[in-house]
This record gives sequence, structure tokens and C-alpha cells, in this order.
Amino acid sequence: MTMQELFQKADYYKNLIDTCGKPMKAYEADGNAQAYDYMFSLVGAEQLEITEEVIKRLHYLLCEKTNPEEAGQYRKTQVYIPGTDYLPPKAEEVPHFMEHFMNQMQSSKRLMHPIEFAAICHKRLSDIHPFKEGNGRTARLLMNLILVNAGYGITSIPPALHNEYINALALSQGVYNPDIDGFIKFIAECVIETEKENCRFRI
Repeated sequence: MTMQELFQKADYYKNLIDTCGKPMKAYEADGNAQAYDYMFSLVGAEQLEITEEVIKRLHYLLCEKTNPEEAGQYRKTQVYIPGTDYLPPKAEEVPHFMEHFMNQMQSSKRLMHPIEFAAICHKRLSDIHPFKEGNGRTARLLMNLILVNAGYGITSIPPALHNEYINALALSQGVYNPDIDGFIKFIAECVIETEKENCRFRI
């Protein structure tokens, strides 16, 4: 199935759910209620504005209990991603990369389908890896902020697909011939499965 066909399928289920009401809130297993409540507080704005402060706040709420000293703070050291050769930017480069990322988001969000935009933002935040830990959870929360604001449900990565998710993300970060489309398609398929479940629950 092509990327556009996946987007059309996701939109079909989203529109189906729209006819009978939105599903109840559901929190991802690796998140926490405070972070998701904050995310939902941002949803509904006609022009959703995602800033560095929003991303730092999401990270803070996700990590304040496990690592309060570094929650919401950009990392001060180099980090490495297990199972991949990809090397995130140096710690001193993180603020520059995050500022560039924010500018990219503003300039490209109207040019992409919401699912593509959400997946790209997830990938880009994962690429920068701005925090010492909790980058994956923050990237997924950012992705869901964009998806929910566009009318989709909370999309989680099923445990059975965790390895496929990690592999798709790693392939998108390849130095030579990165497979970005493969990661976008994977996220689109997860959105579709979530929407199918919501349809079964609501219809």
C-alpha cells in the first residue's frame, strides 16, 4: 500500500469515528497522566504552536519522578543509541538543532498530511535526542499531540511491534540512503490500527 493510500485509509476511519463521537482518552503505557493531561490542554487550538518550551514541559512531566534534576533540561553530555550506528549531535549543538527543528516545523506543517508531519516530527526529535533520557517517550508524545490536534486518536506502539518500530526508526536515521518513508508508513499503519480499535469501541 502506498503512503497516500495509508493516509486515505486512516482518514476513512477517522471520519467514521467523527460521526459517532470521539473515543475516550487513553494514555500510552509508558507515559503518565500529567504529561497526557498537559498534551490535551494544548489540543484544540486553531493554530497549534509547538515550541521548545512545550517540548521541555512534556519531557519534564514524563521524567520529573525518575530524574527530577534533568527533567525538562537539554542534555549536557554526548548520548548513544543502543543497537544503531547513528550518533546524535554533540550536547553543545542541541540548542541550535532544536531551534532549527522548530523553524522546520512551522514551515513544513502545511505542506504535509498530518500523519506524515507527526511521524517526521517524531523522527526529527529522536534524531536530535535533546535529553539524556526519555527521548522516545517525548517523541511519541509530541507525535500524539499533532495527531490528536488533527482529529486522530492517541496512537501507541503495540509491544508486539516494538522491535519493528525501533528498526524502522533506525533505518530512517541511516547515514546512507535513509528510509524515511518506511518509518512514516509504519506510523501510519499504527494510526490505522488505533482508529480501527476506536471504531470497534464506538460503533
